Amino acid sequence: QPFPLPTSRDLLNTLKVYKTIDSKYITREMYMSESIWLDEEEDIERGQKIKQVFYEIFKDKSNDQLDYLEMLFSLCASPDSNAGLLNAFTVAMETHITSMEEECEVTIQALYQVLTHGSHNEVIFNELVKLYTDIGGDQVTFLPLKTICQYKQLVDMLDRCNYYHLPDVRVLFDSPVPPVTPNMDATT
Repeated sequence: QPFPLPTSRDLLNTLKVYKTIDSKYITREMYMSESIWLDEEEDIERGQKIKQVFYEIFKDKSNDQLDYLEMLFSLCASPDSNAGLLNAFTVAMETHITSMEEECEVTIQALYQVLTHGSHNEVIFNELVKLYTDIGGDQVTFLPLKTICQYKQLVDMLDRCNYYHLPDVRVLFDSPVPPVTPNMDATT
């Protein structure tokens, strides 16, 4: 593993640390000074280097500041896509979510953040508003996660959401690739 994958608790704790700053963006100095799961690495120097790399990857190039929510949503990915979705719900709802069967209340905005990886997509937002209304009526602003997971259209949307599945690239190296032999009979 090139870097330690954060647990949902790590993501939630990091979110809480950065939310106290009360800004969408944080400076390099703020980011480096706050303790996150990478600072708990046995090799402290390695943890600091990984932390610096994350800053470079996720910083906004126009203002050299970090959009910590974008970083956290990206780091929700897991080899188990269900675990990745749970991580994303944890970040979006700012509470530890352990199962898709939980009765916790999911706002339209939280589900929208999960489905769009924190970006903006008006089509998806309008579709969610319509689905929430179809399920719960005109005044509904949240649905239990358990209900969301029982509604086919919402389940399909979650299934299509592949942001949180970290592919195992080792399988590419495990299977033998047949050698390519040139076709000597072909004319050019």
